[in-house]
Amino acid sequence: MNKQIQTKEDIKSRILRHISAIWGVKNTDSLDPLVRMLIEALSGEMQKTNQEIIEFEKRILEKISFVMTPSLLSAPHCAHGIMHAAPTETTQYITPATSFIIKKKSLEQDAGIDLFFTPCSKTRLINGSVKYIITANSVFEYDMNMQKSVLSNHIENTSEKYKIWIGLQIDKVQTLSFYFDFLNNEDKNFSLLAIKNAEWKVSDNVLNVEGGYEPDHGRKPIQNIFEGNDPMYMIEKEVSNFYAKQFVTISFPEELRTKSLFPPIFDEYFSKSETSIFKEDLVWISINTQVPLDEKLLNTFFVSINSFPVLNRSQKESILRFKGISNLIPIRTENFEYFLSVKDIKDSDGREFKQIAFSDQENIQKGTYSIRKGGTEKMDPRSAKEYLNNLVELVRDEYATFSGFGQDTVGTLLKDLDKILVQITQRIKQNKNFNSDITSYVSLDTMEHSESVFLNYWTTNGPHANGLFAGSKFKLTKGSEINKDSMVLLSKTLGGKKDLEPSRHIEAFKYAMLTHDRLITAEDLKAFCFYELGEKIDKVEIQKTYVTSDNIKEGLVKCVEIILTKKNEKSPTSDLEWNGLLSEVQAKMELRSALNMRLKLTVKQH
Repeated sequence: MNKQIQTKEDIKSRILRHISAIWGVKNTDSLDPLVRMLIEALSGEMQKTNQEIIEFEKRILEKISFVMTPSLLSAPHCAHGIMHAAPTETTQYITPATSFIIKKKSLEQDAGIDLFFTPCSKTRLINGSVKYIITANSVFEYDMNMQKSVLSNHIENTSEKYKIWIGLQIDKVQTLSFYFDFLNNEDKNFSLLAIKNAEWKVSDNVLNVEGGYEPDHGRKPIQNIFEGNDPMYMIEKEVSNFYAKQFVTISFPEELRTKSLFPPIFDEYFSKSETSIFKEDLVWISINTQVPLDEKLLNTFFVSINSFPVLNRSQKESILRFKGISNLIPIRTENFEYFLSVKDIKDSDGREFKQIAFSDQENIQKGTYSIRKGGTEKMDPRSAKEYLNNLVELVRDEYATFSGFGQDTVGTLLKDLDKILVQITQRIKQNKNFNSDITSYVSLDTMEHSESVFLNYWTTNGPHANGLFAGSKFKLTKGSEINKDSMVLLSKTLGGKKDLEPSRHIEAFKYAMLTHDRLITAEDLKAFCFYELGEKIDKVEIQKTYVTSDNIKEGLVKCVEIILTKKNEKSPTSDLEWNGLLSEVQAKMELRSALNMRLKLTVKQH
């Protein structure tokens, strides 16, 4: 038997051909009815056996890939977005320990789901804001909720059509990060590059501009090789790289922070009645894009300070008294939560444990820990649910056999059992809050005199945190250092995923063995695409082409185009969702790529 045997009819026709050859029977329809019945039964059993062998091989491969796949590739992923917040003081630093909360409505839970978001890295907030944006033909004003409204429309001045003016309410600041976007525009990469490569000026003085946001000087360097493989570290790196193209950081010397109602050049193309709308002294920055941008596109231009990437994650703490009975600590998660990463582990004396890949019982190192994913307990909640489903199916399949005994007592018991099974089935179907996350464990090798252990770890809501719209209002979980009306989401949240399904571990294992998380060859790129989008694509094609350079002083540059062929899904992914997926996958590719060429992802129908 092999994979060529697909159906019962294939097996039956093959047996009949062999019978014809061995017995010399030319017309198999003339065979004895008993022989034909035996062939029919044998064909069915052989087909079942063959299918079971194929399923068994698949389960074995999935189990091996589950064990061998690095946790970095199988871990869940945080949803992420851009958030705005303003401090109540002149300057305020927020860190990943600063937590924001929002309640999301859910069909699966009447009370909704509490979603926690924290900054991707340490961020400096200042007491200031963007007050006005002025393009060649419009004046826009911002309110506290970061909503933009049109104050005035004026006749376009052709000499200023390449410029955008920003009016800032700020005091003392040396460096300042700007977040910018073109709202509701799918193809905005060229426009983002134009802003990023533009000439930024204050009072005709050119400012020093760097791509990306203000660096996190408080981040600790990697202390050992395993910290670089921590899922949380890699997620922070990926999200930072994803949004870097929408941030610029400028140096702001003190002598350039001069304020005025408006720049003198405004008198040339504004009337006095129009300039009367400017009622306070501001710092005015001009952005010369050096390339013309479409009028409709400029009307969607959005810029903000005090903006930063946020991740859907929540820091949990567990305190345990270690009695030496077992060195395994279970990490429990709530409904709609997935374990993400261990932040740190300390004992009662403040000594910190270090992570290692695994615990070797013969050479135990004190003060170390390793993480295990399931497999320790005899039965976890997900296995219990599967066992209940199997029990219901088994008893109902064999119900006729048991009832064949005919005794009244057995019949009555079977009826009672059937009622219980109906109740179990209803409970299983109604249990929508069932947590499918496999329990993770920390294997701990304690130090001497360690009485208590303090475990800090991250959890995420994965896909449940996707789809929060721009404009959603957040609250600070504790403290009052942030203005309560300023905590607003500026972009739709995306990227949240639960941990890999068992069938997806095969693709992740193949990618890990082939690339070691570095993209060099065409096969590496294909393996990464199937790892990221395996449930949505059928085929990946790689070809070389040319695209316009990011540098406006250059022309065409070499590019690797990656063409993805969609699967025929029952619930097709929308074009808007595909744009988000492709942008995220491309950012991850660029982070891992060793190719000295641009990457471009496109998608086509099957």
